[in-house]
Amino acid sequence: MSWWIFGKKEEKVEEPVESSISLPDISVESVDNTLENIGVTKELQSSSPNFEVAKKSEPFFVRMDKFQDTRKNLSEVVIRLKDMERILEKITEAKAKEDAELASWKEETRKIKSYLSTIEQSLFNKIQF
Repeated sequence: MSWWIFGKKEEKVEEPVESSISLPDISVESVDNTLENIGVTKELQSSSPNFEVAKKSEPFFVRMDKFQDTRKNLSEVVIRLKDMERILEKITEAKAKEDAELASWKEETRKIKSYLSTIEQSLFNKIQF
């Protein structure tokens, strides 16, 4: 069976249901031992990256398109950060107004309770059953 992909003819290879090739059992330990025997692990350990900060600064080069993309992304982050600050300022103002409104409601309910208590005492204390 053949397939046409992007104008090229490719032959599809059908895989057998059962593999007649037997693979040896490979374990991590056997690979480590083999690498140690041929000296690869020592080379890998000696060539491990050193993460110390270089004391002398050397010039490095950046592709212009990558620099411009980074600059564009950074400016977008700054714009979004300013938007977030503006939104947080509005939320803070709304919360302050809400807190002031709730405080005034609490004060009004306290006054109403006080008036009702005064009315109750003046009316019902004079009347005796």
